[in-house]
Amino acid sequence: MNLNKYISLDEEHKLSPDDVQALNADLSARALSEIPEECKPRVAEYIMAALKWGTVEPQLIPSLERLLQDLQQDS
Repeated sequence: MNLNKYISLDEEHKLSPDDVQALNADLSARALSEIPEECKPRVAEYIMAALKWGTVEPQLIPSLERLLQDLQQDS
C-alpha cells in the first residue's frame, strides 16, 4: 500500500496489517508537498489514528509525527 493506492480507496475501507505497515513506511518518506491538497485532511487523520493505536514501527514515528505536524500547520 502506498499513498496513491490509499487515496484511491473509498472513505470506508479496511486495511490489512501488511497494508498499514507499507503505508506507514511510504508516508514516513513523504514531504508535505507530495500530499495532494484535497487529501491532506484524510492523510492527517490516518496518521493520528495510526499513532494513537500504536500501529507504527518505532523508527517511523518521528517522520510520521513531522509529516502530521506539517499537515496540521498547513491547514
